[in-house]
Amino acid sequence: MGVTKLSNPLVVLKYFILILPITEAWNIVRNQRTSQSFVWKQANDIKYKDPNEEDFIEPRNNDLSRRELLQKGMTTMAFSLVAAYTESARATTIPAEKARPEEKEGLMTASAVADLLHPVPTFTIVDAKGIPFTVVGEDAKVTGYFFTSYKEAKRILELAKKSADKSIAKAKADKEENIGINPWKSARISTVPLDYAITVVSKSMRTTGKGVYFKMAPADDDIDDALAVTGDSDLAEGKVPLFYYEDFKISVNEGKDKSPLYFRKDELEKEWRRLNPEKAPPKVNVTELLSLITELVRPGGIDDELRNLMFVSPKESESKRKECLKKGGGEPAFVVGKRIIVL
Repeated sequence: MGVTKLSNPLVVLKYFILILPITEAWNIVRNQRTSQSFVWKQANDIKYKDPNEEDFIEPRNNDLSRRELLQKGMTTMAFSLVAAYTESARATTIPAEKARPEEKEGLMTASAVADLLHPVPTFTIVDAKGIPFTVVGEDAKVTGYFFTSYKEAKRILELAKKSADKSIAKAKADKEENIGINPWKSARISTVPLDYAITVVSKSMRTTGKGVYFKMAPADDDIDDALAVTGDSDLAEGKVPLFYYEDFKISVNEGKDKSPLYFRKDELEKEWRRLNPEKAPPKVNVTELLSLITELVRPGGIDDELRNLMFVSPKESESKRKECLKKGGGEPAFVVGKRIIVL
């Protein structure tokens, strides 16, 4: 499918750990898997983009029907910075702006979208105190990630630990000086709600310049499933595929019908078979999380069917959320204002 797969870990001889204040920044990286950023690489020649460089936001169609919107699949749309204005955002340690614009009317208010996202757990890699780990990606951008599944967060953390151990062993064999320790040994997997994660991601989208980039990170398996449906060669880093059947609804909250969007294709298919054991499943469709949020809050939206959407997180997410909170031992789940940079 033309998808770049992770090759054998690269070996470097030295690494550095920095804890610095966060500077907001925004960037979209294309054709790169998240796992590639967690493999050791040379720490020299790290360059940041010009802080005066203009960011590019693709234009979007302002007249999308529900069917047209959902079937756009992987098309990138301008992502409205809505999460920063929600109650969830104000409850975080993110400093308030001196002046915030009033919410403009769309299909849903930003607060309503936050309520829709809040039940979905995301997972991120932090230290014992909740300070997030960030890595230098292939484009030399310092980036932190919110994973849509615990399984993917665990896979990435294990990859980072093993890659660092291999690098350290090589450095010792070569009798390098100042080798240090594996920084990932102190890392843990933490959890925050999806509305919180979108808040942090959106904050990093609001200004240009040197600094940290936070992005959403779906599992590689989910990306592969989405690409198999759409026929695309790859998915831009930071984009999250969602799977659905057209006109498929489930009853929740005293019989109210909702149109479910699944983070995993196989869980959509299993739920369909459970509810429709005698029917052949329809064609799976794919949409994208950030694009969908944009449409929900876009001023002038008129398709009321979009109000009936619901997000279905991976089945183990709730139990893993509780497990992560317990292992956190009362420490913050995520500290805003600091980051650990592993080069």
